Amino acid sequence: MRGYRIELGEIEHALAGHPDVGSCAVLAREDTPGNKQLVAYVAPQGEGEALRAFLRERLPEYMLPAQFVFLDALPLTRNGKVDRAALPAPQGEDVGVARRIEPPRTTSESLLAATLCGLLGLTSIGVHENLFDLGLHSMLAMQVLVRLRERFAVNLALRDLFEHPTVAALALRIDGLSLALRRPPRETDGPREEIII
Repeated sequence: MRGYRIELGEIEHALAGHPDVGSCAVLAREDTPGNKQLVAYVAPQGEGEALRAFLRERLPEYMLPAQFVFLDALPLTRNGKVDRAALPAPQGEDVGVARRIEPPRTTSESLLAATLCGLLGLTSIGVHENLFDLGLHSMLAMQVLVRLRERFAVNLALRDLFEHPTVAALALRIDGLSLALRRPPRETDGPREEIII
């Protein structure tokens, strides 16, 4: 998935290690064409942010579920195994995660949030929310970089998204790059050498 080998059982094993998780299942879903993502199903009800933090300590970033769906109980087959075909599609934005959405405060944050909402299929993004928790992944990141280059006329590297994974941090990075592009070149200190030909 996105160039990585993903072991769903390994994610489920890590998730099952959380004391609040009774049963769980993880699926790789492609409910939106071209946007395959990991979805974790958890019973009983829990706290998505706590589970994300728990998994982040145990798994690499690319193995973290993009969404959590909390159910009273996971559907079972006649044999008592999880009926993966009966697991519901996530409904819009992350189900069961209480998101703290702080609105954009600057023009750069507003433009950036609007751009990212369109690419991630969200209606809103808080300036301090981790973009990778909201569904950003390495393949989509390349589209984000192209779109940001068009909108802000700056060259961001993939590393910038990983080092500045929130709207607030990324907007500061973009503003810094924009300012550097507008700043006139500094003259060197000391006398200039004159070359006579």
